[in-house]
Amino acid sequence: MILPFLLYSPETKLGGGTVAAGYRRLQPDLPVSSLLTAVTGTVRRQVSLEVSSQLHLPGGDRVDASARFEHFPDQFYGVGPGTPDEAEEAYTSRFFDANLRAQRQVWSGLRVGP
Repeated sequence: MILPFLLYSPETKLGGGTVAAGYRRLQPDLPVSSLLTAVTGTVRRQVSLEVSSQLHLPGGDRVDASARFEHFPDQFYGVGPGTPDEAEEAYTSRFFDANLRAQRQVWSGLRVGP
């Protein structure tokens, strides 16, 4: 499944992107596993990339993984409502985050993992 989208906010102005998702059973008797990717860009050169997955493995084991990167140029005017427009300062926030969670099923309905 692929879904394009448009967005607008005061911070980003006009933007858009695509979300792509796939769903599949790795074996007929397992729950559905998934893979999702999302790409977003704006006219202010702000970019966000995200990938996440949820894998259901034989024996009830499960692995969840995700990674996200953001490049977000913006303006900072200071703290509080009384800051003047002349205090505007350009900065770019860059962010990367990755998560991995592995779980082993020890009893029906109970998984444990680091």
